[in-house]
Amino acid sequence: MEERLFYRYLDHSITTVFLVSRSETGCLVYASLGSNRKELLKIAQLDFQKLTRKTKVSYGLYYDVNDSMLNLEQSFASYLDGSFTGAIPHEYIFGTRFQRKVWDELSKVKIGETTTYQTIAQAIGSPKACRAVGSAVGANRIAVIVPCHRCKPCDGSLGNFRWGTQLKNRLL
Repeated sequence: MEERLFYRYLDHSITTVFLVSRSETGCLVYASLGSNRKELLKIAQLDFQKLTRKTKVSYGLYYDVNDSMLNLEQSFASYLDGSFTGAIPHEYIFGTRFQRKVWDELSKVKIGETTTYQTIAQAIGSPKACRAVGSAVGANRIAVIVPCHRCKPCDGSLGNFRWGTQLKNRLL
């Protein structure tokens, strides 16, 4: 059986965002950043193929312009503009239990603030797991909403970001 997922592109002044939601719930399950739409779709297809192999659930990506996706797109755009104060409904279909724990903690970091891998590790009760936290942050598949861009190394540098440090700096 296939789980239907809907996707749309959001063209924003900061970046293009590839949004994917569950057809059943309308919740955001994937958000990726970039400038090349074909590349964003290709990467998403590969990510969902890997997820299918891991979970044995088949995921179908369908371009759709339903009300739920339009609302999600508008909310995400407002979030990027800094004018959205609510929560964008999302759910995890990627990630291990540990990664999801890291993402939940990361989601507590407010707009305009940053944290470190060490702070996250301590908050989740694994103070020696800084590297594992860094890997979990890098495995996040719901960009911006789970704010991996707000996590930095302890040395205060910008650190890595899947979509480049220039974009990370703009998001901060």
